[in-house]
Amino acid sequence: MLAKARALGERNWRVDEVADARIRADGQRITQALMQLLANAVRHTTPGDVVAVGSALRADTVLFWVRDSGPGVRPEDRERIFTRFVRDGSREHQGAGLGLAIVRSIAEAHGGHAHVEEAEGGGALFVITLPYVPAEDPFPAPAGNGAEDDCCEPCGDERTEELAR
Repeated sequence: MLAKARALGERNWRVDEVADARIRADGQRITQALMQLLANAVRHTTPGDVVAVGSALRADTVLFWVRDSGPGVRPEDRERIFTRFVRDGSREHQGAGLGLAIVRSIAEAHGGHAHVEEAEGGGALFVITLPYVPAEDPFPAPAGNGAEDDCCEPCGDERTEELAR
């Protein structure tokens, strides 16, 4: 994933942490959500700024996050920006205002949530929180369209393992 993210812009890319767990989740959708958050971070930072990604297992919760050293999100906008067709209000950032709504939708489809808070030292910290549902089989056989049976390691399945590099 980090290799894909680097193509988004010249930033000081970092991996904060990688969870040591495998979860039952739609790996493509989790990757989509993280890539959306990384693209947002690039839009709201300048070359050389820090953009970091990470995942962690905390008790019965899996966390995925994207952190940046940009201007952050005003407290009064932190919930509003996850609504469809809402943008940050800046004229310099173009878009339909759907990206963060999609991120939240993906999190909620997994029984989780997405939110933003102030990053330590300034900037934004976007967090996707999912319930920890361990993968029973490291290589599950897909059923139906396969999405409901996909297994991914937080930032570690075949589609997301590049994050740790």
